[in-house]
Amino acid sequence: MFKPISLIRRWLRAQLAPSVDRPEDAGDRVRIEPAQNSDAASEPTASDAATQHLSPLREESNADPFPEPVRLEVEDVFDLHTVQPREVKIAVEEYLREAHAKRLRTVRIIHGKGRGALRAQVRSILARTPFVIGWTDAPPEAGGWGATLVQLKTIDEEPKRAMSVKTRDLK
Repeated sequence: MFKPISLIRRWLRAQLAPSVDRPEDAGDRVRIEPAQNSDAASEPTASDAATQHLSPLREESNADPFPEPVRLEVEDVFDLHTVQPREVKIAVEEYLREAHAKRLRTVRIIHGKGRGALRAQVRSILARTPFVIGWTDAPPEAGGWGATLVQLKTIDEEPKRAMSVKTRDLK
């Protein structure tokens, strides 16, 4: 004999759930008795208790789940698919600084194929970065024109700035 799934679910819920004096499904009718005296009206109700109990949860849910920055290990591949569009510039600049500090020579930035707007933004950042030697599309097996290979200068290759020394007349 075939029983609708909703009936089977109700039966399972009734068997597994602890017995509670409440409606089983939304839409069931309930009767609420008015308070008998004025003292009962001033006592906290179940609704008040639930509101007080849930208030801290609501405040916590609005809080930032990551109050401190999460440090990730810098590797030779950076995938921008997980980065918000408004954060791309900062993320790419920071990634390039970290990759350069880690002395990586070649990195791959995956920006996706799309319409090319993100690719143009990444390449604009690369053009302004002093320790970038050059860039090109990745080979087809590494993302093709959906990724950019970037060649970085090592720290040793960068021109050393002459320190300005102020001399004073000693008498």
